[in-house]
Amino acid sequence: MNEEGGKREAVRQWSRDPAGAWATDEPAGTAAFFDEIEATRYRSDPWLLDLFGWIAHGRVLEIGVGLGTDLERIHRLGATVVGLDLTPECVELSRRRFALRELEGIFVEGDAESLPFEDESFDGVYSMGVLHHTPNTARAVAEIHRVLRPGGRALVALYHRDSWFLRVNIQLIERLLHGARRYETLEERLSRVEFRSDDNTAQPLVKVYSRLQMRRMFTDFGLVHVRVDHLRRDELPRNIGRRLTDAQIHGLARMAGWYVIAYVVK
Repeated sequence: MNEEGGKREAVRQWSRDPAGAWATDEPAGTAAFFDEIEATRYRSDPWLLDLFGWIAHGRVLEIGVGLGTDLERIHRLGATVVGLDLTPECVELSRRRFALRELEGIFVEGDAESLPFEDESFDGVYSMGVLHHTPNTARAVAEIHRVLRPGGRALVALYHRDSWFLRVNIQLIERLLHGARRYETLEERLSRVEFRSDDNTAQPLVKVYSRLQMRRMFTDFGLVHVRVDHLRRDELPRNIGRRLTDAQIHGLARMAGWYVIAYVVK
């Protein structure tokens, strides 16, 4: 799939299934719709709440704003916020979310690989689980560097190549249950599983990264810290998950979590 084709598939996917919308049956754009999505997100992934304080300073851009759930939290911590998304529907729903809550935010349709902002125009950039779907992730990282002011912070999370979900649930169990298609890459298999469709249409691009690849991608930044996180008990086999303590789950998440996260300073 070429770059433009990959971006078209991403818009198609998140137009019909905005991130997190699976958590509710409420009409899209209503207060109840946003409330249920937010409650489900932070109940299942409370570790996300610890991220926002590090990035919520000055003027903050979120790349891949989705439904504006995380951006609202960042704004409530005192940041002036701008949300960007490739999908027009996500831009409109995020704008609606902020309007319902009488919050101030700017929302822009745009491409992470060519940000429509001036050089050094943000104090922070946040992107959670988005840039592994764009064809040229390194170009998007270069754009983050360009729009950050000196001393500005970015927090970027991508899919972890060595996660439990990928290595066990996808590479091992999925292969045993459903077999492997000839010539199919690991990323293609992940895309097919993550975005199953009834009509067998093409799926959005998915890429995965190791800790080392993540560090190398952010070498132009002055300070880079990389860690791994996000593993839920229900993602583990039942006989394993029920025996582990919360501390053990947390420790396993730091080794084999779903996301590899870069905290960087320009």
